[in-house]
Amino acid sequence: MAGDLALASYHDLKGKMIMQVNMKKGTNILLSALLIFTLVFTSSSVVFAESGQSGRTQTVYNNKPISIELDKGQDYYFKFRAVKNGYLKLESYNYYGYTYGNATLCNSKKKAISSPTNLQYSPTFGVKKGKTYYIKVVPAENHDVAHTFTVINKAIREKSGKKKSKAVLLKKNKQKQGTIVAGEKRTDWYRFRVTKKSKKHELAIKGATNNKIKVVIYRGNKRMRFAGERQPLVLNAIRSNSSNTTFITGDNWKKGTYYVKVYRGTSKSSGWYSLKWR
Repeated sequence: MAGDLALASYHDLKGKMIMQVNMKKGTNILLSALLIFTLVFTSSSVVFAESGQSGRTQTVYNNKPISIELDKGQDYYFKFRAVKNGYLKLESYNYYGYTYGNATLCNSKKKAISSPTNLQYSPTFGVKKGKTYYIKVVPAENHDVAHTFTVINKAIREKSGKKKSKAVLLKKNKQKQGTIVAGEKRTDWYRFRVTKKSKKHELAIKGATNNKIKVVIYRGNKRMRFAGERQPLVLNAIRSNSSNTTFITGDNWKKGTYYVKVYRGTSKSSGWYSLKWR
């Protein structure tokens, strides 16, 4: 009897020891997995943490912030595949506020298709779904803190005419949006009808660009003047954003058909815009 009890105690003790060893192994495996995860996560989210190489590239995704340290004289590239037809905006900041430097949009071969734009203005570019772009960032000074960059790709549903004879109708009090795509030469055309002369009509224009977007209005074949100023009206990178609206008003809205031409201000300008006739 005593022998049986001793044997049972031995097996019980052995089982507990094996369980403790297995628990320790499990804990070690868990700790190792956590360590590997931490290393992978850190290396993927904090990019370019060490300086010293020019032209380094990191893939980024829509609305997914990424933190890096910047060195003056280094070129940093963000590789991005557009997921929507519309615009791409680059936002950046650090502990002290704005990031100082420029951003340039490049094609899939890293050839510039935009002019450099100050990072403080949240550079905005027109892009096409499915295309691969590189955003080249060149800092203006050395920084000893991490900078957070976010690439935002938003959709714009556009329906515009490629030429004046194909101008798309702007209905009164209805907004139309469009995109000036980087690297393309297309001009957008719209039209609206004034049934009688009035001083109350106006065309509201807003948008965002990396450089300049120009807007011209014609009555028939005649370029219009408003407030004594010759057009085109210019949206630029400093003034343009989604909350900044420019109104074209005047006392010369005579009866007739008007045409609105929207085009890039320079060969390397792009962005988005909206028009509203009321």
